[in-house]
Amino acid sequence: MSKHVVFREVDGTVVALNLNSGQYFTLNEVGSRIWVLLAEQDSRNSLIETVLNEYDVSRSQLEENLLDFLQDLIASDLVEEIEKA
Repeated sequence: MSKHVVFREVDGTVVALNLNSGQYFTLNEVGSRIWVLLAEQDSRNSLIETVLNEYDVSRSQLEENLLDFLQDLIASDLVEEIEKA
């Protein structure tokens, strides 16, 4: 997570504030779960394995959606660096 981002989880939904831009972001259930896992997991592979175990999604679809989501987080300046698998 970027140092200039604060967030709270409320009823399973993450609300994040980018303190540099003043923009708020609200993540849906799956996005919120991935946000929490980003802080807990030590690699993208372990994050993928956790999500595969929790949601009914194919590996290829998850990897594609996860890449798009991570790129959105980077573009919104919510995360600074994503470890490549």
